[in-house]
Amino acid sequence: MKLNRILTVALLATALISSALPAQEIYRPVSVTFIYPLSTNGFSSGQVASNFSFNILGGYIGSVKGFELGGIFNIEKNHVAGLQVGGVANIVGENVAALQFGGVANVAGKNCVGLQIGGVGNFVGKNMNIGQVAGVANVALGSIEGAQIAGVINVTGGGATGLQLAGVMNLTVRDVLGAQVSGTLNLSRGSCPAQIGVVNIALGQSFTQIGVVNIAGHAKGLQLGIVNIARDHSGVPVGLASVVKNGQFHVNFWADETAVFNTGIKFGSKTFYNVWTYGYQPFGDRSKFGIGLGGHIPSPGPLFVDIDAVYYQLDDGIWPFIQMEGYNGLTTVRFTGGLKITPRVAITAGPTFNVWHSTEWNGEFVRYIGIPLADYDERNYTDIWLGFQVGVQIL
Repeated sequence: MKLNRILTVALLATALISSALPAQEIYRPVSVTFIYPLSTNGFSSGQVASNFSFNILGGYIGSVKGFELGGIFNIEKNHVAGLQVGGVANIVGENVAALQFGGVANVAGKNCVGLQIGGVGNFVGKNMNIGQVAGVANVALGSIEGAQIAGVINVTGGGATGLQLAGVMNLTVRDVLGAQVSGTLNLSRGSCPAQIGVVNIALGQSFTQIGVVNIAGHAKGLQLGIVNIARDHSGVPVGLASVVKNGQFHVNFWADETAVFNTGIKFGSKTFYNVWTYGYQPFGDRSKFGIGLGGHIPSPGPLFVDIDAVYYQLDDGIWPFIQMEGYNGLTTVRFTGGLKITPRVAITAGPTFNVWHSTEWNGEFVRYIGIPLADYDERNYTDIWLGFQVGVQIL
């Protein structure tokens, strides 16, 4: 009795182990299918490996190593290596080492080493090497090495090494070692050396971001946009507003030869900043609003130097742009020396170089003092002079 039980258990275990093992594929050089199971392989197509597979409408086969052509679709249970062309779709359960052309879509259940070209989309369940080209979307749940080019969106679940080019957006979960270029949004939850789009986001490090809005964890190179945001910045932010968490923010009050009362803010990285200013001249009832860019030169002691260029628009009255009847532009390059009298307060002073151009006012009526360098009155007014400013900086 004991012997019979032992034999029975052994037979059952052998059967279970055998069923768990993958079935051995049957090799047939050529397979022809009208539509599964109407084929030369019948219902056993999933256990067949071929070098050439021709599917008039659509076929299902174990593996192909060579060439496969399908009028509508090609489906592989296991692998494909070589060239696969489907009128609508190519679907592979496991790995692809091939060039896939799909009128609508290409799918690789696991890894793909090759090129997927789909009219609508391409999908890879794990890692992708070489590239994906799609009219709408490319998705790789693992990493990609190569290029993703899509009319709408590229998505990578791992890292990306190479180029992501999309009409609307690129999304990468980890680091990008290459570039993201899109018509709207580039997002990398890790680092990305180069991003070009309307909105660029790299939550790790970035080296070059060019867009309308640029956001980075640590910006180490150029941020060129309307708004630049970073946690840390060791590069150059260029835009109308650059906000750096660990950068600088200062409030300034000063007087110069065009306005007795001036106030402004300087904000940006530790060495490169934006300037927004407002000034009012009660002697003549005129106001000015300016936006500029500048650089900060620190020193170990209490002294520092700021050099910036600010463009102003002047107008009658206390509020700029309200009563403006013509163009009244003033460009000022300021050389400002500062002396910190406390960690948060500094006295500032320095010379300025000014270029005035207007369709309304002579520059001599704008400045009250200064050293004139040039004066032109042909068609429009132009005046150039050296000026001076003195003030205080806080925060």
